Amino acid sequence: MRAASGWDVGMGSIVTLSCRYINDRLYDSQGAQSAHGESAILSQSYLRELKAFHRALGDVTRLRAVQILATEGELSVSELVARLHISQPLMSWHLRRLTRAGLVTTRRMGREVRCSFDRERYSELQERSFRTLMNRS
Repeated sequence: MRAASGWDVGMGSIVTLSCRYINDRLYDSQGAQSAHGESAILSQSYLRELKAFHRALGDVTRLRAVQILATEGELSVSELVARLHISQPLMSWHLRRLTRAGLVTTRRMGREVRCSFDRERYSELQERSFRTLMNRS
């Protein structure tokens, strides 16, 4: 693939080329603004976090699990399995994706794992997504 400048671009550089500048501010790897004030792209870790958030919500089963946890509160994995009519290993796989994205928190009570929806984290990631799409810092 060739970039507009004529340079040969590998697949790893596509994300860099498609990133947007945010009000001409430089962001470091944690998404914090740099003191330099020069233009830069969004950091890779910032984009990775948003990607994990959107991917976690990109499956119907995970969306249903989040909706159930958001409306009914904390539930055990076995209760989610019964509600969603899927196997326990598959539910654990989906919960791992949701937990890594920060949308669901889990805690162990004896042999049981309880899950809950993290509203604050969801709101934070949703706001960050909106600001990124609208090119606002």
